Amino acid sequence: MSVAAPHTVWLASYPRSGNTWTRAVLDRLAPDGPADVDLHALGGGPIAGSRMVLDPYLGFPSSDLLPSEVDAVRPACEAAFDADLDRLRFRKAHDVLCGAPGGAPVVPPNATRAAIYLVRDPRDVAVSWAHFFGRPLATAVAELADRDTILDSGGDGITAQARQRLGTWS
Repeated sequence: MSVAAPHTVWLASYPRSGNTWTRAVLDRLAPDGPADVDLHALGGGPIAGSRMVLDPYLGFPSSDLLPSEVDAVRPACEAAFDADLDRLRFRKAHDVLCGAPGGAPVVPPNATRAAIYLVRDPRDVAVSWAHFFGRPLATAVAELADRDTILDSGGDGITAQARQRLGTWS
């Protein structure tokens, strides 16, 4: 019995580094990719930690779990999601690689065909971050330099994604 190769190619980047655009281009160029790309609905696959991935495999809303509990189940949910894919998918990840409990990878090797690291000049990332999140540039720079920065709902409610530990990309 042969085991199918994983279908997920991870595009790992710091937020605001052009990941969505890159995924759209790669998805369009893939042999079985879409014929057209809707620039108003850029996609390619759900981001790592998407509740759209987590919830069906958990059988209940991941928002019912503590963040640390979500961290613990993410690798298994990502592996199950990949096993159900029928074609190559380019998926976004912003998390520090070993952010699961015990330092385990948040994106498991058994759900990974390949990984591509996208790097953008951090000065450009800072400007984009400040604009996107509506923060002063100095605040954006401080957040980018803080290894404990986490993307989450910020206490304002439940988002479509579980928290993302950014770590440091420096």
